[in-house]
Parts: sequence; structure tokens; C-alpha cells
Amino acid sequence: MLQLFKPQLIKKIIRKKIVPLVYSLHKLFYTRHYRKMVKLFVPNLFKFDKVKYGRDGDGTYILPDNFIADNGVLLSFGVADDTSFEEDFNVKHPNFLIYTFDPSIDALPSSNENINFDKIGVAGEGKKNDMFLTIDQIIQNKKIQNKQIVIKMDIEGWEWGVFNSFRFDKYDIPIIVIEFHMMTINSFNELIFFPFHFYKRMKTLKLILEKYYIFHEHANNYQYSFFKGFTFPWLIELTLIRKSNFYDLISSDINKMNQVNCNHKPDFQYPFIK
Repeated sequence: MLQLFKPQLIKKIIRKKIVPLVYSLHKLFYTRHYRKMVKLFVPNLFKFDKVKYGRDGDGTYILPDNFIADNGVLLSFGVADDTSFEEDFNVKHPNFLIYTFDPSIDALPSSNENINFDKIGVAGEGKKNDMFLTIDQIIQNKKIQNKQIVIKMDIEGWEWGVFNSFRFDKYDIPIIVIEFHMMTINSFNELIFFPFHFYKRMKTLKLILEKYYIFHEHANNYQYSFFKGFTFPWLIELTLIRKSNFYDLISSDINKMNQVNCNHKPDFQYPFIK
């Protein structure tokens, strides 16, 4: 009888039996929420050349050409056994400082004096131990708050907690390259209250897309959920470019073309909010 209460056996039962049941019930009762989420994945920034960084397959990410500054900082979270993205980034942007972070490895899989490594993870507010820091703490510790920052992140579902409380307008972060894990369950709380966490993820994604355009997207074909009329990717890689980088250009173009309707009133054009 004691065998039934071994932690490993309980974890196996949860993984094999309970988690699939949670997914099935959620898919059955929350189809409209899946549809709302997938409608957010619409690329809405064009006319920039695209450059591939990283090895083919799961290591590939797409960035805009001739958009990144001459110097700045790359913060790369979750490198595991692959630094091909960081290696390519270093070649194409040699004046950038590159900091990589991952609490699951002791050292990088390749040696490059230009790529720095810290055995720590990134977390949101309320982190539980010193092996995890918030983005704010990392930026302060590295003394990079006054430089342009590019973020690359693949941290297996923990990204939602990171961005729940992060203020994007606090730093100069024009580009974020990230893999969102839409269906990952990393805690018992997420298992029990998955509908609530799914809704929170959609809300977090909406907040991010208020500040950023989707420049490129790639649905990782690891797994999908299939519905009548649409397909929902469990993993989606997004290249995000900050909207405010285009305010001056768009506003200038609008002001050249638009004519004032009422000469005696002030004229306000896009952007109406910053």
C-alpha cells in the first residue's frame, strides 16, 4: 500500500492521467477563449527585411535587419544546450554585450569570451530564492539601464510570471524574441486553476501587444489543439518590435497627408496614447 504514496508514482499519475484530463475538459468548455487567444497572433508589422539567427529547427529566431542599434545589450534567458542564436548575434552585432542566464546548467555548451553566463533564472515579483532574479534586478546588477536592450527568452512556461508585473516603458527594449508556452503547467496551482491561468496568460499577452507589434511568428509544431475552424498552437515563437519606435515616423507621415478640419481648434493626430 505504501507504494501508492511514493512521490514519483504520484507525479507519474498526475502527468499521465490528470493533466490530459484537465486539457481535455478545458478544450471542451473554453473553445471561445482559445479562439480569442489565437486571434491575437496576427503579424502586423511589414516592410522590414528579416534575418535568421541560430541553428535550423528549434534554435532559429527571426530579427529585423538594419533595425538594431550599433551597440547595446542582449539579455538571453534559457539557453540550455544551444547558444547558436547568441553566437550569430555576436557575429552580426559585435559591439553588443551579451549576457546569458539559465539555472539548469553549470556552463555554456560552447566557449565564447564575448558571451557571459550566469547560473541564475529570471522570475517575476515574489521570487522564492536567490537563484532567480527579476529583469529589473538583473538590469540593475549589470548596470545596463541606460543602454538599448534586446531580450531573448525561452524559459518553458515561466515567462508568464516574468511579464505579469514587468513595466516595458521603464527601459529601452525595442525588440523581444520569445517563445510563449501557451499550455504548459508548471505547478499544482496551475493544474487546479488552469482556466484562471489561461485567462491570465491571454490578459498578459494583450498587455504586451499594446506596446509591441508582431514582426514575425513561428508556431512550433511540437503540439496543437484542433478545433472546428481553427488550430491552436501550444508553443509560439514571436519577434516583437516596440510600437513607440515608429511613432515619430507614422505621425510625420500622417501630418503630411491629413488636412485640418477646424482651423480654430487644436489638431491632435496619432499617437493618441504613449
